[in-house]
Amino acid sequence: MAKWRGQVGFCVPKETDVDVWTEEIIERSYYGDVLRNTKTPYDTKQINEGFNVSNRISFIADPYAKENFYRMKYITFAGTKWEISNIEVDTYPRMVVSLGGLWNGS
Repeated sequence: MAKWRGQVGFCVPKETDVDVWTEEIIERSYYGDVLRNTKTPYDTKQINEGFNVSNRISFIADPYAKENFYRMKYITFAGTKWEISNIEVDTYPRMVVSLGGLWNGS
């Protein structure tokens, strides 16, 4: 089983002005194991082929991750930010996340 160390991005609302809220990304470092490492191509009718990863990563969560798991947006893997498509929190202190496509920042 491969080891993983990377960042998890949490999207946190922040009041920037009176009654004006924006989303701020907070990155936190975690470590764990790569449970599955696969790539799924899909046809985008573009020059370059698109793909999703179907990776599953299990990491040791801290209390912040446990309390804010619903705010997790992406995880870094192989130097790239990937969308989190599913989170399993019932195995705390471990969390298992499933990855999808590239995270585009929105």
